[in-house]
Amino acid sequence: MVNTSAVVETVIDWLRAEVCPKVKFKVPPKGRADDRNYEYETANPKALEGFAPPRTSKDSLADFERFAPAVFVRATDTDYRLDGTLRVDLELTPLTWSPGEHDKDRWEPSGRAGHLIEPKGQDQFVRDSKGWRDAWSLADLIVSTIRATAITTDRMTLRLDPDVNPHTKEDTVDGLLVDAWPFWSVRTTFTLMAKAPEPRHDPRVRDLV
Repeated sequence: MVNTSAVVETVIDWLRAEVCPKVKFKVPPKGRADDRNYEYETANPKALEGFAPPRTSKDSLADFERFAPAVFVRATDTDYRLDGTLRVDLELTPLTWSPGEHDKDRWEPSGRAGHLIEPKGQDQFVRDSKGWRDAWSLADLIVSTIRATAITTDRMTLRLDPDVNPHTKEDTVDGLLVDAWPFWSVRTTFTLMAKAPEPRHDPRVRDLV
C-alpha cells in the first residue's frame, strides 16, 4: 500500500543509495565545532527522517554536531487522488559544517585536471563564510538526481510532479535567516507523485465464468 510514511521511507532509502555516496563533506570535531586547530575528516552525508535540530541560537551547536553532514526528510502535505495516486509535498534540509578553508581545500588549475595545493609547512587556515556553498551543492545534487529518473521499488514508483518546480531557499526560523556559523542549511522542496505498481496478470490463470 502506498502511504505518506512509505513515501518518506522510500526517499530516504533512495538518498542513501543514489545521492549520499556521491559526495563527502567536513565532519565537525566533537565539542570543537568552531576550532581551527585540528585535522578535519570528511564523510558522506546521512539521510534522516524528520526535522533538522532546532536552529534558533548558538546553543543548538551541540545538536548540529551530532548530525552534520546530513539531509533531513519530511512530508509537509499529501493529496489523495481518486485514481490511487498520492501527491506528496516533501521538504529536505541539507545540513553541512565548514568554518573556513585549509590549504588542502584549495584547487589549483594545472593542465587539464589540476591538483590540490600542497601545504607549505603547517597547514594554513582562513576562517570564512563560504561554507554555505556545501549546503547548496548538496541541494543541487539532490534536485538534479531526482529530475533525471523516477524512483522505482517493488512498493511504488515516485516521479516529480511536472507542474511543480523543485525549489531551494535559505533556511529560516519564524521568517528570520538562520545564523549558526559554522553550520549551514537550506530547505529544498519538491512534489512527488506516488503510485503502487499495477497488479501483474498471470496468463496461466483464466477467468472463471
